[in-house]
Parts: sequence; structure tokens; C-alpha cells
Amino acid sequence: MKNAILAIIGIVLILTALFLLFTRDNSLINNNSSEIYGYWNLTEYSKGKQTNQVPDETQTANIIFEDNGRVTGTAFCNLYSGTYSTSGNDIEFSPFVTTEKACLPDIMTLENIYLRHLENVTKFEISGSNLYLKDSNGNGLLVYKLRDEPALEGTDWNALGYNNGRGGVVSLVIGTKITALFENGTVTGTSSCNSYSAPYALGENNSISIGTPAVTLIACEEDVMLQEQEYLNALQNSTVYQMTFDGLELLDSSGSLQATFINK
Repeated sequence: MKNAILAIIGIVLILTALFLLFTRDNSLINNNSSEIYGYWNLTEYSKGKQTNQVPDETQTANIIFEDNGRVTGTAFCNLYSGTYSTSGNDIEFSPFVTTEKACLPDIMTLENIYLRHLENVTKFEISGSNLYLKDSNGNGLLVYKLRDEPALEGTDWNALGYNNGRGGVVSLVIGTKITALFENGTVTGTSSCNSYSAPYALGENNSISIGTPAVTLIACEEDVMLQEQEYLNALQNSTVYQMTFDGLELLDSSGSLQATFINK
């Protein structure tokens, strides 16, 4: 009899444990809200008691939430990455790792404000296509707008880096800009100093061939002219394109990255 009672108690305890396991808050099992997944462009940030608009399209910040708990973005000047988790409307970031590029003082000031705000974020709210990140008191720190995923053609691409042919992808010279617009079989843009245009053709499995560019003949500083030539070489070396979660990558036939772009 005693053994039977103990057996019944054991069964009850097991069933109770199983009940708690399968009925507990689902946020403990997968606590990342799918609403937050995506690429968000910063539109507003707080500074003191004021709300400020992001200055212009050349000074940008964004945040990308992936469904694997990874978060990346651009902080006006540098790239940053880390991890995140959500539970309800609470959000927690790991410490961010950032690149160490130097930009103009005003941009670095914006970057410091932005990264400091991210460190203080503990709550989020999504309304329509807008994301609001707030501190523990509910004060708004950062406001973003969801960006539609771009396509290769018809998108204004801004280069983050290019292959210099001497060991890998490097960042752009401070104060320069490289752009690309693929449209109607011609890619056009700014290649640091000059404007360029080149024919291109698309094939199966995201293959691409880019012809010899026609370039204007403006003379710039030596390092800018070198960057321009290396970028145009990388462009012609590209044989495959791939759309990433946050932009465009061009690769050569061996799979080496030739250029990486984002849409601003």
C-alpha cells in the first residue's frame, strides 16, 4: 500500500513538472518577438529634452534585427554588432563591438550620442512601420522606420567597402563616397572622384558581368584616385551578386568579396 501511494505521488510530481514545462511563458523558450525582425533606418534621436531629426541622407544610422538574436548596424560612422533578446516589450542588448574608423567631428558626436542611447535602451514599441526604443522610464531615445528590402536594380547603392586587390576589403577614404545604380543594363555612379558608367549583364544563379567603365576625367588627391581605380577594378572582377539582409555584395569567381553596399 505504501509503495502504491509513493508511486502515485511520483506520477503526480512528474505530471506537474511536465505541465509547468509546456505551459510556462513562451518567452522563456523563444523570447525574440518576430515583429522586430528587419532593417530599420534611424529617423529621430533625443538630445537632452529635445527630439532631433537625422540631419541628412549622408549621415545615417540603422539597426538590423536578425531572427537568430544577432543585431548589427551603422552608427553614423562605424559599424556595430552584438546580440539582443526580447520578452514582451522589454529588450536587452549585449555590449556592442564597433569598428574604429575616424570620421568628421560632428559625425563622431552623433555616433557617440547614438551608441550611448542604445546602451540605455530597455524597452521597445512598434507602431505601424515605426520602431521606438526607450529607456527604463519609458523615455523615447531613438525612432526608426522600417526599410523595404531593396532589389539589385533600381536601388541607390552606397559602398561601405571595396577590395583593393592587396588582401581584402577596405573602408572608404574619409570624406569620399562611392555609389552604384544598376538599371537597364548600365551601372552608373560616383567612384570617389569621378562619375562612371559601365554595361552589365545578369545571368543564372545571380551571375553578373560588368564591362569596362567610362569615367570622367576630374583629378583628385592621390589617395582618392587610387581608391577610385581599385574600386573600378573590383567592379570588373565581380561575377556574382548576392542580396544580404542589409544590402548588396559583389563577389568574384572564387567567392572573394569585391564590394559591399547598403541602400541609404
